[in-house]
Amino acid sequence: MYSEVIVSLKNQLGQMRKEIEYYQDSANLEDKKEALKVISARLDNAGKKIEDEARKHKCLEKIDCIDLHYEAAIAPLSQTRKDLQAFKNLWLQAEDSSLNDEYNTLYSLTESLKNTAKLLSENHLKIWDEWSSEQKSSAQVDDFILEQQKKVHGEVELYNQYTSAKREFDTHMNSFDFEISGLVRIQQFAKKCAELKEQMNTEDLPESVKQLFDKLNSVGDVAYVSLLTPEVMDWLQQNNKLDTLVVRQR
Repeated sequence: MYSEVIVSLKNQLGQMRKEIEYYQDSANLEDKKEALKVISARLDNAGKKIEDEARKHKCLEKIDCIDLHYEAAIAPLSQTRKDLQAFKNLWLQAEDSSLNDEYNTLYSLTESLKNTAKLLSENHLKIWDEWSSEQKSSAQVDDFILEQQKKVHGEVELYNQYTSAKREFDTHMNSFDFEISGLVRIQQFAKKCAELKEQMNTEDLPESVKQLFDKLNSVGDVAYVSLLTPEVMDWLQQNNKLDTLVVRQR
């Protein structure tokens, strides 16, 4: 229901803007044309923000296991729909004169659109930041472990495959603009990096350090703070790795 409301609002706005543009093109008097131009510009400016959030929403829906429902946006969305209907009713009666009605109906609509778009934008960015952080963590291999694949274990092909996949992953992640095609590419390369990451050899590491990196390299697994034993901490410090790992609460 929540998603349908956003899409419906976007579609209604698009239809409203087309109708106003039609009247603007056919208007004869200059003052009437000017009023229609102002109405169209205000709706266009505010409406595009909602349409952009609807596009983001549609893209994020393609990600499994995330909840896009945002309780704080329900009331503003409902109010925006009411304000849109109020302006549509006024437009049918007054056309260009709806610019200056005593109840400021157009102003109420544009403010509702802007405020609702702001709420949706904040939620979409929060969801994206959380999900993309998980993907980055899943795809990332510690530089020390990566270099060992080539220099110690002779896994040059594994090294090359990973660096190529990670380069593609970073490129698509950095240029992401909530287009579904970009999301698909990120998912593909995140999965590829994670699969290659699980193949990384850590056998020559001290057993306690090996346990830590095996956990970090396994998709869906977690490394508990209890693994950071004195031996592990000493190894991380000696190899300048203390600032390359982060602790995150579950």
